[in-house]
Amino acid sequence: MRVPLPHRADLVETAALACIYCGETITVPVDISAGSSQQFTEECPACSREVTLLVTIDREGEVSLRSDPHYP
Repeated sequence: MRVPLPHRADLVETAALACIYCGETITVPVDISAGSSQQFTEECPACSREVTLLVTIDREGEVSLRSDPHYP
């Protein structure tokens, strides 16, 4: 279900989380205009393993980033 996002002048938000494999911080840009639920893969800058990132954006425009080791 697509949640309407609040009007924002800046459409790119920076989010960060720890790599699930080595603990290094992964910082990524998130395009909030791409919807309230997103999924993409980033390579960890420290251990070079691919990490699947799950992004949610709430009604106020707050970005939450998490990873799941069981995601492909």
